[in-house]
This record gives sequence, structure tokens and C-alpha cells, in this order.
Amino acid sequence: IKDVLDHVELLAWDTKLSIDILNSAHASYLARINLEMTQSGQRLNEAMQKMSVAATVFLPITFVTSLWGTNVTVPGQEIQSTYPFWILTTFLVFCGIFLAMFYRKKGWW
Repeated sequence: IKDVLDHVELLAWDTKLSIDILNSAHASYLARINLEMTQSGQRLNEAMQKMSVAATVFLPITFVTSLWGTNVTVPGQEIQSTYPFWILTTFLVFCGIFLAMFYRKKGWW
């Protein structure tokens, strides 16, 4: 009976050791998953930042084209002068300023 008891104690010790090893492996696995999720989130944030910059830059241009594409009288539209040229030039300058600000703030491109 003592031999059987020693055998059972050895099996119980081996089981406890295996449980400890599995708990350690599980913690390492969860840490790796957490790290991968963090890296994925950072890549997503970088992509969203680039898309936000593009939206900010093209918003004034979209506004001007939608305003001039309507069937109503836009201020300055009836004047056959360089008025539309100056509006578009101003918005292009603003777009250039936005791009310069974003590029200078963080090398996003």
C-alpha cells in the first residue's frame, strides 16, 4: 500500500507541476495577444490619422466645388472676372498650409 501511496503522490505532484506550467504558458499567451492587439490599434490609429489629414485638406475644395455646382447664384458668380480664380487659389493655399502643418507636426506621410 505504501508503494501505491507513493505512486499516487508522485502523480499528484506531476499534475500540480503540469498545472503550474500551463498557467504560466496561458499568462504568456495572453500577454502576447495583448501586445498584438496594442500594435494593431496603433496601426489603425496611424491609418485614421492619415485619413483625417486627407479629409481636412480636401474639405475646403469639396465645399467650393459643391457651392459652385448648385443652381443658385453664388456671390461673385455673375461677375466675369478673376473672382473664382482667387477663391480657388485661396483654398489651395489653405490646403497647402494644412499639409505643411500636419507634415511638420508629425511625419505622417
